[in-house]
Amino acid sequence: MAYYAGGQNAAGYRYRAKIGLRNDSDGLIAAAYFHHNTTMPIADTHKGSGYISCHYLAEDYSQVLDLLRYEKPVYVEFEVRLGNMANIRTSAEPVGEGEQN
Repeated sequence: MAYYAGGQNAAGYRYRAKIGLRNDSDGLIAAAYFHHNTTMPIADTHKGSGYISCHYLAEDYSQVLDLLRYEKPVYVEFEVRLGNMANIRTSAEPVGEGEQN
């Protein structure tokens, strides 16, 4: 995980933050890239190696981080049919499921 500084981004770095996503064997399978508004790509990507790039706006960072922190299991998928869109999702949960105290 990296959260970049850089003031007003005068150098034009594309990302505000990025989070590497790993499988159970600690292999890097995807990354979530959090962009400044002006650097968003047209679509997400899925390389031949299987690596998936998920692109979000910087303001989505806390929501994605919470999903990764609190939900288990989490899956990364890529949908060509939906215009080359990746997603980070959880499994279906029963209605009303929540944290047990």
